[in-house]
Formats: sequence, structure tokens, C-alpha cells
Amino acid sequence: MDPLSISASIAGLIMITNSIVTNGFKYLSEFKESGETVKSLFHEVNLLFGTLHSLQNVAARLEHQQSSIPPTTRIHHINACYVTLRKVEAQLEKVAAKRNTATERTRQRVLWPLSKVETKNLLLEVERQKTSLSLALSADELSTLLSALASQDIIQKGITKITEQLQSHCTERDVNKLSIIGKKRQNIIGSLNKVDYNQYQSSNVRLRQAGTGGWFLDGTEFKHWLSTADAKLWLYGIRKATTIQETQRLVSEPDSQLGMAFFFCDYKKPETQLASTILGSLVKQLALQDERSLLDLEEFYEVHNPKGHPPKEVTAIELCELLKNMASHFKNTMILIDGLDEIETNRIETLEMLCDLASTGNLKTIFASRDEVDIRNCLAQYTNISIAAQSGDLRLYVAAEIEIRTARHQFMIRDPELKEHIMKTLITGAEGMFRWVACQMDYLCELNNDDDRRKALHELPRGLPATYERILERIKLKQNQELVKRTLRWIVCSKEPVLSEVLLAVLSIKDGDKNLNRGAMTTMVDIMRWCSSLIRWKDQEMKYIELAHFTVKEFLLSINPEEQTSVADYRIEIPKDEYHLAKVCLTILNFEEFAAKPPPRRTDRLSWVASAEIQEAFRYASEWWPIHAYNHLEEEQISALIKKLFGPVKSNNFLWWIKYFAARIGLALDKYPEMTTLHLAAHLGLSNVVKWLLGQEAVDVNSASQMGTPIFLAI
Repeated sequence: MDPLSISASIAGLIMITNSIVTNGFKYLSEFKESGETVKSLFHEVNLLFGTLHSLQNVAARLEHQQSSIPPTTRIHHINACYVTLRKVEAQLEKVAAKRNTATERTRQRVLWPLSKVETKNLLLEVERQKTSLSLALSADELSTLLSALASQDIIQKGITKITEQLQSHCTERDVNKLSIIGKKRQNIIGSLNKVDYNQYQSSNVRLRQAGTGGWFLDGTEFKHWLSTADAKLWLYGIRKATTIQETQRLVSEPDSQLGMAFFFCDYKKPETQLASTILGSLVKQLALQDERSLLDLEEFYEVHNPKGHPPKEVTAIELCELLKNMASHFKNTMILIDGLDEIETNRIETLEMLCDLASTGNLKTIFASRDEVDIRNCLAQYTNISIAAQSGDLRLYVAAEIEIRTARHQFMIRDPELKEHIMKTLITGAEGMFRWVACQMDYLCELNNDDDRRKALHELPRGLPATYERILERIKLKQNQELVKRTLRWIVCSKEPVLSEVLLAVLSIKDGDKNLNRGAMTTMVDIMRWCSSLIRWKDQEMKYIELAHFTVKEFLLSINPEEQTSVADYRIEIPKDEYHLAKVCLTILNFEEFAAKPPPRRTDRLSWVASAEIQEAFRYASEWWPIHAYNHLEEEQISALIKKLFGPVKSNNFLWWIKYFAARIGLALDKYPEMTTLHLAAHLGLSNVVKWLLGQEAVDVNSASQMGTPIFLAI
């Protein structure tokens, strides 16, 4: 689900406005005595429709000229225009409800719901929106356009600025601070944790839907949070829809009176789920913002690292107390934590510690998660906002998606009324889930005519699990099923972000392959096609692939083979499925092209290997096969491939692997020229390989090396 551009958000308004104009003129045609004010209202909406069309052309042109659009830009006037249009649309919906229930006799008594004064005020509101948007039509630079569409007076007293520069500000602040605090303090800062919180921030900002979130930033709950020193706010609902994109924006410019720290818990990285990691990251961020906080951290470090004595263990409770002490140095401190539901162990204890932070009196918190019973109980004292209950962002997103896909000829609809029907049906069924809408839109785009789309709208699956099940059921050809199954398995089980080159290579490999068979290699276009709605590009450069949403992994891991027979083959079991990754990795390392000649002296490149796919696949296989194979060493095929690699005499394949593997783990092979395959097998704990090697000729169990004998390494 790609983030919407500015022009796409305007396209959403165009669709909504077009619906109002169409239905409004139908109303005027049917009820001719409606009054001049009502006629003027729909005439003004029609003029707004033209303004929006012109504005979309300007936005599209400027975006094409300057592709870098700050994803955190708050397009206030687009949101305000949507709110006004919804007011008009609501009156038409009331008229439609009365018309549908009226008898022939009472039909002419169906009147416009608003009084003349109320209609006049609504007319003036539409005029104001048209005037505000018209100011942007003269923009000749994207920055000018964004400035014209942004609000300059909303929430300025509460925070200095809601800025798109959070990620760069945090990074620059950290680098600048570290450059002047000295090596000792740098070591202290570095001892806290290694989680790159800016990486999560950057990723979530990129995925935010432009123009959304106005309901939250303009809401009374958020305004109260800004103005209250120890305010506590919990956003709950389907995560990574609106929650992430809004919590990451609640930050002000650097200010000695304001401390700010944020954290993202990630189900894919267990270390981000630990209380010590979360609190350590928050401590690190505050320490980099205030000298007094840094002194607190320095004192804390010295207590836990006394000279001449072993370091003392740092507990999460101690970090919590340190964080509260550091917060006292600021007039106000903001803590934002997203993804509490992704904490799998000791969640209640962690939540209780995080809740205790607000007891300092000058520390305000915003937490975001899915609505789960234990979290709700722990956050009972928090003001809460349901994400799913807010349909404004979702409505604008659906309208924009329909218009964009229509413009790209992905969505060819003959009946204009079907667009409105699609929008209403998707909004009703979404229950606040952007992800669900994106999947249904992908499906509707695959259908060939309006009748099929109408039928599909009556058969939409409820919830994301049923949606993913339907996506997989539509894959009929066995070869494509295998492609999708292996793609999803590799992405879920991979130990690092999946490069497209690696994916293309590993998907082509079959049992017994001796070289990379390019004739069996698919394309990323085909992978994206058959895995539609299940995977996406991780980065704008389109180098890395990831699951489209964290719920895809949840679904794949939870498939019940007995009940969900149609998709049982797609079930993923970790670490059971790592067997397949281990087999592919070992097959690569045993390729004949690596047997042809010894490896080059340099380990940073495979200069003689022409294929980028095999280079990246070799790199991954070299580093991670021991981890993938760990639970499958006794499996016949795995054992055979390892024995082939670890022959009694060092083969070129072994030399290729160990040279790269040693460089990755910091082992200087030049210091241990006498090391044999038996030494390495013993060192890695490959007991079955050790037993096999001991049964071979010319293998000495007492062979000495500077690292010791094989027996010593096995202990």
C-alpha cells in the first residue's frame, strides 16, 4: 500500500465532490421548489469541483518536477475541504433516506434538511474552501504549493511546529551532540542499546498517507494532551493504518524546555520488545538533549561499572527510575511508544513500568497498539481513542485510490454510480483497516466488468485473515502456488532484509542443482503479480522485499491445516521451514562454479562471478546456513550437503565459504593455516560431520593448530 501523493489526495476530494454534484443536481431536478440558497450551494460545490481539478493538475506537474515530497506534510486545507464536503454529503444522505421511505403522496414533502440560515452558512463555508484552494493554483514550486495547502495557525501554541524533519533532526542532533561530548561519554551512550530508532521513524514516515490524521491533530483529546503536563493518551485499533503515521508526528522543534523520546516495538526484532531496550533507548535520547540528563547517565554508568570490579547488571526498574530523574530536568517531556501489542514476553510488567513514567508530574505519554485485553486493563487510566472509529481518513484514501487506479487504466468502470457504491461498501467493511481496503481494491482491479465487481462487493471477505485466504485460493496453477509459497517462506524465515537479487536466485534453485539455472529464474514482476497484496517493496529504490503488512505473517503462522485445507500448504512453521532455506544455502555453496578455482584474496567482492544474483545469494548462504541448518543437521539431504562441503581435504567450495564466513565473524584465517575441515566442524558443533570425518582416511583427530585440537574445539 503506497503512500498517497498530494495530487492523489486531491483526486480523492474530486471523486467525493463529483458525487455531491451529481446527486445534488438530481435533487434539484426532482424538487424544483428547493429555494435559491440550496441551488447556490450546489452551484458553488460545482465550482469547487473545477478548482480541485485545476489544483490536481498543478500538484501532479510539480510532483513530477520535484519528486521529494515531505511525507509528514500536513495538508490542512485538503482535510478542511473534506470536512466541509462531508457536511453537504450528509444532508443529501438524509434526503435519500426520506425519499426511499416516502410514499407517492408524501414524496413532495421531502424537504432539504437545513434551514435557510444553516444552508447559507454551509454555502459560505464551501466558498471559503474554494478560495483557500484557489490560492495554491499559482504555485510554481512544490514548496509553495505545500505552504498554501498547510495550516499556519493550528496547534501553534501547544507545540512550536509539527515537522517533517523529525528523522533528520534526531539524527543531526545525535551526531552533533556525540561529536562534542568526548570519547568517554560516547562509550557510555553507546553502551545503552544498539537499536536504531531513527530507522523505524524513517520507515513509518514513508508509509504515512498524505493528508490524513487531521481528525487526530485537531481533536480535543490531542489538544488536551498538549496542554496537560502529565497527560496520558492511548491510541488503539489496527496498527500501521493511522496510528503509526500520527504518533510519529507529535514532536516539536529542539527546545531546552522540552524533552522528547520515541520508540517502536517490532514483532520482527525480539530485542525491541525488551523493557531494558525500550527504556534504554528513551534514556539515550533524553541524554542527548540535556547536559544535566547526560550527567545523570554518566553517574548511573559509573555506579554500574566500578573501577576494578565486574560490571553490575542494569535492571529495567533502574532504567525506569533514571528516565524519571532525567525527565525532571525538562519543563515537559514527551514519550511516544508504538506497538505495545508486539511485545510477546513480560508484556504486563513492561506496561506497568511504562505507565509509571507519568508519575513524575511533568512527563506526558502517548502509547499506540491494537486493542487487546491485557493492554486495555493496564491502560485503564489513559484517555483512549479508537482508530477504527475514524472514517474520514479512510474515506479520503478510498476515493483517492479509485481515482488514481482509474487514471492509470487499472480500474475501468462504465457506470459512474458504481464508484460511489464501491467507496461506501469498502468504507463500511473496512472497520478502520487501510490494509483491508488495499487488498479489496487489488482484487476489484483484476475483474473485467462492472457486473463482476458488483457481485464481488456482495462477497467481500470479512477481516484480513479471510482476505489473505481468498488471495491464496485464487492462485490455481501449481507452479504459481509453489512460487508464492517459496517466496513467502523465504521472506518470513530470512535472517536479514530480503534483497530482490537473493530472492530471484534462491527461488530458481531446485534439489540437485549444480549451477544457477537462469532459465528457471522468474522476474520481480511475476513475483509481485502472484503475491499481490501479500508483499511489497521495502524501499523506494526497490532493492528489498518485505511482507506487505505484519498481519500477513500472523496469518501464515496461524493457518490451521485441518480447517483451512485450501491454503494448508502455505502454512509456515519456524524453525521447521528453515530446513528449506538451509538446503538452498548449502546447494549454492556447493555450486560447480565455486569448485572451478580458489577464491580471490579480497572477500568484499566476487570479481569473477558475473551474476549479481549469485553474488548476493552466495553472501547470504555463507553467513546464514549454519543458523538455518541448526535444527536439521540429522536430516539426510542437509547432512549430505554439509559433508560435501566439509570433505577431508579442503575443497575450493570450502575455501570460498570459509574465507567469507571467517571475514564476517572476525576470524583471521591467515593466523591458522593449519586449520582443517575437522577443526571447523568441531568448532561449529556439527557432530554428525565430525563423526563422518573421523571415519575418513588422512583425518587426524589430534591435528594441532593455534586454536587447539579438534577435540579441544568441540568441548
